[in-house]
Amino acid sequence: MKDTEDCISDVDDDAGFRTKEPDFTDNTACLPTDMHADWLSVLAAENSRRISEATETDHVFINFRSAEYIFTACTRLRLPSEVKYAALLIFDNFMVKLVNGLHECIYNSNRSDREKYREWEHIEAALSRQMTLRIVSAIQIASKMHNYYESVTIRTAKLCLRTLGSTYTEEAIVRSEMRVLTTIDWETTYQCTPLTYAESLFKILRKLSQITVKLGKYFGAFFIIGGSKTDC
Repeated sequence: MKDTEDCISDVDDDAGFRTKEPDFTDNTACLPTDMHADWLSVLAAENSRRISEATETDHVFINFRSAEYIFTACTRLRLPSEVKYAALLIFDNFMVKLVNGLHECIYNSNRSDREKYREWEHIEAALSRQMTLRIVSAIQIASKMHNYYESVTIRTAKLCLRTLGSTYTEEAIVRSEMRVLTTIDWETTYQCTPLTYAESLFKILRKLSQITVKLGKYFGAFFIIGGSKTDC
């Protein structure tokens, strides 16, 4: 994959995505104080379910390199932080299911071990070639989840892929997006991202605190740490 530092920075000049840090003093559309406990219970229950249902293959494709690549691409596309985490989770979910399915297919085939090994090498090469396309597809899906009307368009995805050194037709980009969605069984919002937990915590702390604290600085520090530990 080509270095995402070369990715375009002006692909959608009219995009209205929020790129600033969250304003924890803004009470617009926020939860009433008497619902804070309920929301924390929802987050705690989801986190407990996530832990109890965890398997050894969870998040195997979430590492420093993949997180850095996706986060940088989202930043260059001027996408908000929520999209970065969602895209990373979608990409990991897709790759885990895809690789497991391909491995099972080869393993159960009526071929010799040598033929299976040779076929798997071909599959690994194909996966490597398609990696950038799959990442952009995950970003497309995540952006639509966040705000469909300001999501990454096919034209923008095509331009970004070309800048990253990969040339695809619009039809291929659409097919890739559908491949990702069908592989993950359309499960794109099965859990909150780590960012949701962090923002909820800081918002409630700000609401309960009578002292004026610059939580934005602490949130920024958390976000930097979270970028290198996305499976927290």
